Amino acid sequence: MLGFSVVKTCELSKLQRKSKYQEKIIKLLIDNLDMNNDLKQIIRKGIEKCTSTL
Repeated sequence: MLGFSVVKTCELSKLQRKSKYQEKIIKLLIDNLDMNNDLKQIIRKGIEKCTSTL
């Protein structure tokens, strides 16, 4: 389920061409999520991969 939402976030960011400001907000939200660090790293890598292709 979580992986699916990362993919959706990636698709949305490609459509909207998110600004650096919005990327920082996403990263802050991830940092504040209450989950283990391994999972945070996986999500962060997914989003970085996604935003680097914009």
